Amino acid sequence: GWSNIINGNTVLPVYSGAEQCNSSKGYRSATLEVEYISGEGVRVTYVPLPGNAVTEIQVYVGREPLPTANGTTTVTPGQYPARYGNGTLSHMFSFEGVEEGDELHLVAHAVVCGAPQVACPCTFYLVFVVP
Repeated sequence: GWSNIINGNTVLPVYSGAEQCNSSKGYRSATLEVEYISGEGVRVTYVPLPGNAVTEIQVYVGREPLPTANGTTTVTPGQYPARYGNGTLSHMFSFEGVEEGDELHLVAHAVVCGAPQVACPCTFYLVFVVP
């Protein structure tokens, strides 16, 4: 759930409300597009499904499975290196010399409006099911 291995361009399904990283406890709310850009890095873009709006995003992409904050490994979304909102749904992570096929790790979290059974806004941890 928390850290997903990526090694090339891919599109991942995103599940909201998936308690304990169990997608059967949540619902499909978005896709996450991962694009390797030769020699530059990786672009991560959220694409909300109809009826869902992503209002805040926190993302980590790196060579280690989880990000660190103050020298300690963390899963706290507010400490991920990319945090953005106000309609920004894409972020470029720069990695010198990265090429498609290079293994990296991806962790993400978002605030999603549109959950069928809860009021907006709601915070959901996202589970990426890697094919």
